[in-house]
Amino acid sequence: MIYTKEEIKELENHVFVKSVIDENGIEYDPVFKLWSVMIWLKFPKLTEIDIFEKAGFDMDILNKKEPRIKIIEWFKLYKMFGADYFIDKDTLNNKRKKQLLELTIEELRKLNFKESYSEKGYYTKYL
Repeated sequence: MIYTKEEIKELENHVFVKSVIDENGIEYDPVFKLWSVMIWLKFPKLTEIDIFEKAGFDMDILNKKEPRIKIIEWFKLYKMFGADYFIDKDTLNNKRKKQLLELTIEELRKLNFKESYSEKGYYTKYL
């Protein structure tokens, strides 16, 4: 999806957007990625679009397929590498983001699934 200059400005000002790459790509904040995975697992009745909207994203700007594609991608990365994969130096240097990150990781630990299928139909061996 190609974003207009106004849309790019709006996205760049969003707390969970690290940067807008060119006019068609968004780099999301690592804390948002982990938070999205946690919400997706904890509240299975919420759609991926619901999660992005709750985070303050304007779905009139984003491609409607983006939330699902991204959250599934982040879930797979979380499953393979754990929370550490999402932590960067910027996050650790920002007190507010660090607190949100710690809360998110704690919530993910509480979800500690056994080998089974989640309600979303994904294999959840090691969460």
